[in-house]
Amino acid sequence: MTNTMATDPSESTEHKQEPPADLPAVKPPTTGFFLQLFVLPAVIVFGIMLVWFLFGKLAHNDRSVEGYVEAIKSGGGERWKAAHDLTHLLRSGSVHTKNLELAVSLKGLLENQLATEETEENGRRRPRAAEPDDEERLRLVEYLCGALGCFEFTIGVPALRRAAEPEQPFLIRKAALVSIARLADQLGDVDDPNVVPEVVEYSREDDQQVREVATYTLGFLDDSRSVSALKAALNDPSVHVRINASVALASHGDEAAIPALSQLLDVAQLAEQFQTEGSSTEEASVEKARLTVAVALAALKRLAERNPNADLSSIRTSVERLAGDESGFLRVRAKEVLVAMPGEASTAQ
Repeated sequence: MTNTMATDPSESTEHKQEPPADLPAVKPPTTGFFLQLFVLPAVIVFGIMLVWFLFGKLAHNDRSVEGYVEAIKSGGGERWKAAHDLTHLLRSGSVHTKNLELAVSLKGLLENQLATEETEENGRRRPRAAEPDDEERLRLVEYLCGALGCFEFTIGVPALRRAAEPEQPFLIRKAALVSIARLADQLGDVDDPNVVPEVVEYSREDDQQVREVATYTLGFLDDSRSVSALKAALNDPSVHVRINASVALASHGDEAAIPALSQLLDVAQLAEQFQTEGSSTEEASVEKARLTVAVALAALKRLAERNPNADLSSIRTSVERLAGDESGFLRVRAKEVLVAMPGEASTAQ
């Protein structure tokens, strides 16, 4: 039988050709070559990115802050969009957060939307409640609340307190309470003695959603009454309220948060609770549980930093287990907690 296997062409000498004798000399790459190969493509990419950046900036800066305010005052159908864009501008670190005149204008606009009217029951004046189906006005008031939480002044707090009252829809109350929390976090104090007792009262309402946001806000209000309300919220029937309460207590450096936080370090257990309470799928519940564990770890780290004398030994085993978790995100957070624990830095290696 004839062997038909192909041979290596490099081994054949029958048709081997000699290289031509007049090959041109090899020249080093020229400057123009490098310009075409590297510099020009880089310039093109940079140009595209610059155009993208400038158009992005123009999208947010094609109107002055005064223009935004005038658009909101106009009463047109796009006023909520102007409020949204202005809030986005303020949250992006704009110098306008120091603009007292702008803060006063927005405070007046919010108060106008929360215009008071007499009640026939007891003669008191109360905020006009936004109709749930008035979507445009709901959005406008929501964004006005958000904008007032961005300033370096507490001048908007009275209006935010009114927006947080029970007569208002939850969307507005949430925006107002979150802005109060933001101001307290930025400024250290909201300079209004009525804020703490009101938020404490909201943390006891029947509406679970309101309790969740109220306990979150109490975490930023440095007051013994906040701490007492948060400790009570640790026994709330809602796991979401308990999570917010424990994280908020940790922000205050209170050791009462430790037992509650220790129950938030088990992904499987949390996922089961979330599935039982809500309508989340199994996959979504697991993802939410992982995020909650990460939040709990961040809270424990914060607690250790705020209260170096806190006894965290009871949660060390759970944290060490998470330091070897399959999720790199959780591993990093767990190791940060171990480093923050007194005398435990070596276990984080």
